[in-house]
Amino acid sequence: MDTEELSFDAIIISEKQKNVNPMIDSSGAIKNTPLQKNLKLKVGCKIMLTFNVDTADCLTNGAFGEVLGFHRSKQNLVTKVIINFFNEDCGKKNRECDIIFKHQYPGQNATPIDRIKFPYSFSRKGNCVAKNAKVIQFPLRLAFGATSHKVQGQTVYKPNSLAVDLLSVREAAQGYVRISRPESLKQLFILDSLPTEKIYPSTIAMKGTKRLKDVSLNGKRFFEQFVVSCNIRSMNNHFQDLISSPLIVGANAICLQETWLLKDDYQDKFSLPGYSANLNSLQHGRGIATYVLEGDHTVHHIKRKEYQFTMVELIGFNLLNIYRSSSSASSSVNYFMEDLLTALNLDKKTIIVGHLNICSMSDKNHPILELFSQLRFIHNVKQPSLTMPHIFVQMIPSNIFK
Repeated sequence: MDTEELSFDAIIISEKQKNVNPMIDSSGAIKNTPLQKNLKLKVGCKIMLTFNVDTADCLTNGAFGEVLGFHRSKQNLVTKVIINFFNEDCGKKNRECDIIFKHQYPGQNATPIDRIKFPYSFSRKGNCVAKNAKVIQFPLRLAFGATSHKVQGQTVYKPNSLAVDLLSVREAAQGYVRISRPESLKQLFILDSLPTEKIYPSTIAMKGTKRLKDVSLNGKRFFEQFVVSCNIRSMNNHFQDLISSPLIVGANAICLQETWLLKDDYQDKFSLPGYSANLNSLQHGRGIATYVLEGDHTVHHIKRKEYQFTMVELIGFNLLNIYRSSSSASSSVNYFMEDLLTALNLDKKTIIVGHLNICSMSDKNHPILELFSQLRFIHNVKQPSLTMPHIFVQMIPSNIFK
């Protein structure tokens, strides 16, 4: 790199020793500390934060970024390293409090990083309780590349790319950790070749997963009919996520809320093989879609500005898919309940799924929830059974594909 190189030696303070010669690990860090003995930086170099500077502000160990510049004192000593973190949440609160660098580096996530003090022990084992020295250094290291262990749980945000070496995978699940960091497939570049044998799970983890599935109530079928419901928050954005999801395999019906479609003539674009698509579209932020297995069934739609219903009469039970907008006025509650009573046929077991924008905890006396109770609907039942009366399951606001 053509930019000027600056070198920063760690400062070690000890009351017992004047000249401390610490042990250095293979990464160049002072052993048992997150700080480099000698840190060399240039403007434009890629770095990684090596210490939890401020977890509430996402300035955590492993955060990636790029050096934008250096802040100097009146004596021309570097007191801060200015970092553009790739995740804009890193240092966001810090930047709001210190707007000097915002103007100095417009359009960048310019976050100042100071030196930190870290306790250090002279013990060669490194686990000595008595910390008899302190190391002062910037909690940074070069990071044009990183190991699987360092990127666990991290996300490579768009438009940044990730180049992955799968040939060096040595442990179970390492391959998955590496290739699952980007937000989209277009960001991922696999070096040299794709060795599929390197992508394999941990046998211990798989046994644990099987045990959890065996004891989980969610994995058991209590109905011959299987209904999936979720808030999809835009069919255009998440339809491909839906059709690739294992959650819909074997479902008799799939109910979606917040389809964000303007009209209903998208059946061909959003078709699912083997299913009949029933769209109830209105405008951005609203709308529902109900997919049922092809066969004998009848469908009835109610479309209002503040709520949408789709009732499907199937063999064995009725299914009602509902979306009620969060902006629904209190004056519309009576109209909602009137339409609900019109749509329902309680001579047959009925399942209601949807997103009502009603909190069943803080607003448990809401008229709509009270009506469901009067009609003998069991709310958010965890262990349904064929002997139960009607069932009502309300989706939480967030969606599984967000």
